[in-house]
Amino acid sequence: MITMCRTGWWKLVLLSLWLALSTVACSTTNNNGNCDAQGQGNAVTCLQAAGSSLPISDQATGPSTPTSAVPSQVPSTSIPSTVQTPSQTPTVVGPTPEYLSDLTPLPGATPSTDPEQMGGVMYAHAIGTSSGGCGDNQQDKFSYVINRKFKIFKAVIGLDDQSIDNVPVDIEVIADGRTIFARNFIAGEVVNVTRAIADVREVDLKQIYLGPDPNICSRSVTAVWANAEVLP
Repeated sequence: MITMCRTGWWKLVLLSLWLALSTVACSTTNNNGNCDAQGQGNAVTCLQAAGSSLPISDQATGPSTPTSAVPSQVPSTSIPSTVQTPSQTPTVVGPTPEYLSDLTPLPGATPSTDPEQMGGVMYAHAIGTSSGGCGDNQQDKFSYVINRKFKIFKAVIGLDDQSIDNVPVDIEVIADGRTIFARNFIAGEVVNVTRAIADVREVDLKQIYLGPDPNICSRSVTAVWANAEVLP
């Protein structure tokens, strides 16, 4: 009996050590779901679980990333609410064509701006004045300030269709004191006139009665500057 105890005590030590190791193995593998604290009752099963490989479907292929290390959202890029565009140079609007009949002449004689008919054509934008032997009709001049904004003067010039035949009238266009058009007209004559007026400040329209008897007070003809206009 004493001999058996002496020879079997080391077996008891090994068994105790084995049981202790199996307990540690079960506790280590508890997180894998293969063993828990109750697995201590089955030391062989726990040891086999601790040393065995996981199923293929559960094996990790690399180091796991902690959940807190993965950002839950992709940072949004801030986009300005207002899109700035390059500044543009403002468009400078130049002068537009002007009919002289729409302008106000300098103080002095005032012409008619009613429509006039010449050569069977009615002109809506017309400057006209009676010419005759009376003192106030022997000569007229109408002045318009255009302030050097225009380059071309255009007009249809003549006597209206109600004028008496063979009564001559001198009709002129003057730019800053320089005559740029002058001609004697009788009824039935109409001329299209185009002249350069660059850098001209003032345009004058002038008529001089050249009838046979300037001492007789008559208004037998009408001088007309039809569609007289200045263009840039």
